[in-house]
Amino acid sequence: MNGHFSGPPDTGELIRIRLAAVESAAGPEERTDAICRLVACLAEDFIFIVRADFTVEFVNPCAAAAFQSRPEDLIGKKLNDLFPSDDLERMKGNLTRVIESGEMLTVEEAFTRFPRQNRWQNSRLIPIHRDGLVWGVLGISRDVTPFKQAEAAVRDSECRYRNLFERNVAGVFRCDLSGMVLMANPALHELAGLPAGETLVGRDLFAMVRDPADIGRLMAKLKTTGSLMGEEVATVRADGMPAWKLINANLIEDDTGHGPCIEGTILDITERKQAHDHLRSDYKRQRKAMEGIIRAMALTVELRDPHTAGHEQRVSRLAAAIAEAMGMSEETVEGIRMTAIIHDIGKIYIPAEILSKPGRLTDLEYRLIQMHPQVSFDILKVIDFPWPVAAIVLQHHERLDGSGYPQGLKAEHIRPEARVLAVADVVEAMTSHRPYRPAPGLEAALREIEEFRGARYDADAVDAALALFRENRFAFE
Repeated sequence: MNGHFSGPPDTGELIRIRLAAVESAAGPEERTDAICRLVACLAEDFIFIVRADFTVEFVNPCAAAAFQSRPEDLIGKKLNDLFPSDDLERMKGNLTRVIESGEMLTVEEAFTRFPRQNRWQNSRLIPIHRDGLVWGVLGISRDVTPFKQAEAAVRDSECRYRNLFERNVAGVFRCDLSGMVLMANPALHELAGLPAGETLVGRDLFAMVRDPADIGRLMAKLKTTGSLMGEEVATVRADGMPAWKLINANLIEDDTGHGPCIEGTILDITERKQAHDHLRSDYKRQRKAMEGIIRAMALTVELRDPHTAGHEQRVSRLAAAIAEAMGMSEETVEGIRMTAIIHDIGKIYIPAEILSKPGRLTDLEYRLIQMHPQVSFDILKVIDFPWPVAAIVLQHHERLDGSGYPQGLKAEHIRPEARVLAVADVVEAMTSHRPYRPAPGLEAALREIEEFRGARYDADAVDAALALFRENRFAFE
């Protein structure tokens, strides 16, 4: 039965009748009986009296409401008339036990259909004696379904947590601030390299960390931020094997009286670290091989044009220094440095007699020289560099005002790397002798880029180059 059904329409009237009965009671026994009936009317629990022959003697309004009836409509009826068969036999069995034993019985049982489906009732059944025999049973019944549901939810939660804990492929742990393990799942025992049958509980979790400095670093961070996320630590297993671990942890208040504790997970990332090391090693080898190819290509140009030997190397050094001074990323600086080494590779298309001609170039010869950025692009575009090498060399003779070549690009269309290379190329070229002219010198080169700062040449690149030379932070060898 359920104590939360609303009473019949005349419940209020029934209570007034019970109050009047208390006030008009003739003697103590009559008053006591009237008070009991009043309490039963006010109770939210089911209160009922059933005779030994299973006839209803009394029900309070709350119990009657479960049948959508008034109390007087139920009194005198048999239980067989009120309950479905699957609940009836169990109820009659409990009542029979009380009647036959003469002792109180407390039962907690589920009702399949009454008063609603799948409800739990906690009932206390008290024998009523008369003339030395059990005349009937007084029952007080309370709906405990919410409590049963809460208990089931807790059990389900504990079961899910236990399954997650026991079956997790990651090592799950809880330890105190000294590192003593309070709880560890099977995966963590395996990660620690313990022999079968041994446990981590009670041992020092920090003992597996290879470098004591890592312990201090992790504990300081944990106490400051309250958590560790994705910390990679070198460890040594119990069997002596080195291993890398990934740690995620939180600082918590332990619920078993140990004070502040650390709870988290540990993953073995040794294979991942080894794979990463192999990739990095392969990358270094490939980078070294690529640099060798680039230098071989630059040497090809130098051998064909000995008058400009070393030009690309010097431009490379200056361009990288300018990029660094501008605060460009390390990867961008490296891309500019490597691109500058081969920025004039397209000159292999130009006849050697033009490159080494001591006199003034004709318009046709000058137009041939102006083609070398495009030729450089056509040569380099088929190579999969980690930087936009081909695009940079194509644009390194472009100028912000559109007066450059080969495409006459203006500022917004010129790559930042090409702007840096342009400044470095102009400065180096004006400090070096050419067959067709003597070297104007460094001061003339600096005046050139300063005069056309922001017009032809990128302002930031010019400022960085001027600062490098005038503060004696760079010099050509």
